[in-house]
Amino acid sequence: MLSSEQRKLMRGVVKLVHPDLFPEHEYERTMNSESLKVLNRYVEELTNRRSPKASRVEFYIKGANGEGELKKVAAHLGTSGSLSPLFVAFGLTDTASDSDDERAPADVDFLLWLRDCVSQAVGTADKHEKLKLNIRQMRRLLEEAFGITSVQVGAEYASSIGEQEKQLEALTTMQDVLQTTPDLSLDGVSVQLYPPALSPQESTAFVDENGMFSMRTEYMRAYVADDGCVHVVAQRETMAKQLRGLDLSHARTLTTVTHFWARRMREVTSPVTELLGVRSVWCDAKSESASQKFVLWAGYLLEQRAKVESVLDGRQQFSFSVIVSVDSDAPLISTHPSSPVLNVSADCPAAHLLEFLASEAGSGASNDAAEVHAVRAREEALLEDVRVALDAKVVIKICMNDRVNDGARRLLENAHIIRQTVDLSGACIALDDCYEVWDSGFISIPYDFSVGELPAMVRMLQAGQRPGDLTQEARAAAVATQGAGAAAGDGGGSPVGTRAFRAAGVSGRGAGEASGTSAGRRRATAVHAAAAAAAASRVRCSSSRRPPCGSRPRVFA
Repeated sequence: MLSSEQRKLMRGVVKLVHPDLFPEHEYERTMNSESLKVLNRYVEELTNRRSPKASRVEFYIKGANGEGELKKVAAHLGTSGSLSPLFVAFGLTDTASDSDDERAPADVDFLLWLRDCVSQAVGTADKHEKLKLNIRQMRRLLEEAFGITSVQVGAEYASSIGEQEKQLEALTTMQDVLQTTPDLSLDGVSVQLYPPALSPQESTAFVDENGMFSMRTEYMRAYVADDGCVHVVAQRETMAKQLRGLDLSHARTLTTVTHFWARRMREVTSPVTELLGVRSVWCDAKSESASQKFVLWAGYLLEQRAKVESVLDGRQQFSFSVIVSVDSDAPLISTHPSSPVLNVSADCPAAHLLEFLASEAGSGASNDAAEVHAVRAREEALLEDVRVALDAKVVIKICMNDRVNDGARRLLENAHIIRQTVDLSGACIALDDCYEVWDSGFISIPYDFSVGELPAMVRMLQAGQRPGDLTQEARAAAVATQGAGAAAGDGGGSPVGTRAFRAAGVSGRGAGEASGTSAGRRRATAVHAAAAAAAASRVRCSSSRRPPCGSRPRVFA
């Protein structure tokens, strides 16, 4: 059994390697997905108190602040069951330890069950949504009042109410500073604002008054990035002084250039999409040079319109989308059977791309993409049926495990049983791998739940009890009150008492197949953002279909 500290470290690993963090790097994304499956199986053996097989995992991670070249991290996991080599490889621990071999008989802290009642979860989700709208309104107010080109604060999606409150406080601080220093103008400048508690830290060396060498850690100093964006910490005492120390005129010039290329990107995207006959074309450009490379790539194709139309004459619409990569190390063209995306390098010659599109390989990639879209459509329809049956606000799936769809079907088949004892109206539900309430208000339900236990567990929570605090006898008695009729309605789920974490208070899950949990919280927040933007009360979302085990992406040199 894994310890609480190990589970915390596992989540730290997943936050760095989750495949959804690498949309532009299909090969690395696939490698991370496959290695996560290997790691899941290894941890599942540990969780089930079996000796695992020796395994080697290789992951790709991004540099500091998500920038720079991707770095490869590898670890060998032996038959001893020690996860220390993994944690050391990622720099999460300093040295290997034998303590992670200890298998605790009962790890109550790992019982990621619903911590509050359903009504509290719905209230949390509503507060999360309101704070998000307040943040957006505050950003627009600052942009309009002070002529700022754009204001971003913290991470793109805040995962908790506490983080949102810190972002709102940072925006308020910025407003106060600009109002009290009228000589400080940010007109025509883009700003990336950091709440002090969430700000990057800087360490500097200095010699103290006694002549001793020492180190000092403090908030990041304000600076102008290559794209002209001003990065600054919302610290009331130093913010104005640090902004005055920047070359804001230079920042405006860089911002103007960056926005010019960004506008050109938008202008050429639709024409090149129509010309190639694909679903969409996009480039996740994060710099002026990346935007420029994409524009030049698209512009050359548009200049060759006659040749492109001649080669693709009579062909039907392709089912895949095109992602243009500006990474010089990326293959010219790559695709994967489980992905609806064709990855194309900005350095790929037009003739090479046209040759691929007109070949059997291009047709095969289109057929694979069509199948992926069909699977996603069926998943979305299933999740929407579940949402309607439970009268929930949102239903999403998080885990990469294909059995999640089976869990959704069982929710649908037994919705009438669940609704008799649990009111989920207005709730945001995530089919994941555990019982938990996220900071965003989402209610996580394990995909392999037992219908006999689900209403009982939520009723316990509604009564102010935590399942992990109950004795085995009390928990079994509570579940038994649901009646044999509810248990008989279990369409294939684990019977009550067969899982250690359900019958004996011991978690039978863990990091095994939990690789989607950390990223799942970010995705749940993203779903909230989409819902707010569309002003819709009902949102459908499904996760991507993952590459099958043992498969590798096709690369066309």
